[in-house]
Amino acid sequence: DNSEKWAEAYITNLDILADFLKDIEETSEAIVLQKKSLNILEKLYNDNSEKWAEAYITNLDILAYILKNIGETS
Repeated sequence: DNSEKWAEAYITNLDILADFLKDIEETSEAIVLQKKSLNILEKLYNDNSEKWAEAYITNLDILAYILKNIGETS
């Protein structure tokens, strides 16, 4: 499905950009992008949990890690 391929590429690029932003200490922007990526993955996961579970959990873990490092819990 082309829409899933597009979503996967978009998510990957969001994650790469968020990682770069985190590295240059633009943490708030990194969080915004991770949340955007997670939102897309949540929709994909709800449509096909077997296919998207690992990516969804990984993305959620990355967001939790960033939030933990800046002291946020929400």
